[in-house]
Amino acid sequence: MWRWLASILTVAATSIESAFAAAATETAHWGGFQTANGPVAEFVVGTYNIVFWICLAIYILVQGIIIISIFAFRKRKNRTEKDAAKFSHNTGIEILWTVIPVIICMFIGIKAYQGIMFIKTVPEDAIAVDVIGYQFNWDFDYPDHDISIPFTDANIAPLKEAGINNPVKTMVVPQGKNVVLNITAKDVLHAVYVPALGIKSDAIPGRITYSWFNATETGDYLGQCAELCGPNHGEMYFNVRVLPEAEWEAWVDAERKKKGLEPYYAKIPAPTEVAVEDNSVGVSDVQE
Repeated sequence: MWRWLASILTVAATSIESAFAAAATETAHWGGFQTANGPVAEFVVGTYNIVFWICLAIYILVQGIIIISIFAFRKRKNRTEKDAAKFSHNTGIEILWTVIPVIICMFIGIKAYQGIMFIKTVPEDAIAVDVIGYQFNWDFDYPDHDISIPFTDANIAPLKEAGINNPVKTMVVPQGKNVVLNITAKDVLHAVYVPALGIKSDAIPGRITYSWFNATETGDYLGQCAELCGPNHGEMYFNVRVLPEAEWEAWVDAERKKKGLEPYYAKIPAPTEVAVEDNSVGVSDVQE
């Protein structure tokens, strides 16, 4: 029995994933997620699309049966109680409507587990960014590069499009590189949320949570606090700027220069070796 269910689940998963793999970056309907940028966001959107179509199919099936039943079995003048069907159950149908929901729930459970493991398994080569939330702003530190984001920026397209003119801090990351966020908070609960990158993780005082992403497209991506944290919670935005790798490395070196540190990525020319003439006097040359 279990082997039979496992085979059905495997075939169903393969078929559904193949059907929706090409559309993993876009939500299956209007008003859904933002266009996915990177493998984490694509996994989230792809899983959502699969569950959406399953739910839509169930909705259409159930509503279709109800509508058909309303018209096909409604009371009519030429029908009497004697014409009504006399049965209380159907074993085959009952088995069917028990097994199919079990298969669907098992499939969704497997997909959810795969998603959790994928999101929570941080790549070893990821660039670390410490994210610290507090009322009502964010700090972004790069522990491996000894730099932080002290400045604010108001010239951000996603904010302007949303009608927001507040200056916000900008986390700068390289395109196509794994980035891990070490997330915590100073005062109350906050949450880091960047829908386009598939990031949503709580910031908890005294505790570090982790999230990672890999942005495949350059640009600015709006982030915000997704945990009610006080009167100005609605203005607790930040920006994630994805730069080509070479530009990001140049940015890192420029930020290190501001702090009086040597470049991290730029090649430092090796010191020129100066030939020194040997004027030493040998023991045999000393005149007694």
